[in-house]
Amino acid sequence: MPSLAVVSAGFHNRFDHPEPVVTKRYVRILNTAEEGAIQVWLGENGVERVERTRTQARRFWHRQ
Repeated sequence: MPSLAVVSAGFHNRFDHPEPVVTKRYVRILNTAEEGAIQVWLGENGVERVERTRTQARRFWHRQ
């Protein structure tokens, strides 16, 4: 049973990934279309830290 799934999908992708039938299998899902770039640090006991670009840094055209 994985504790985390990372979906690499484009914003408004034409295939409408990820499919709801797939996402129901996982407890925690991070989607690059919603979160931006995602970094996951793994340790001996699994996921230690997760960083999301959109929550960590504003888009470059919004910076002053």
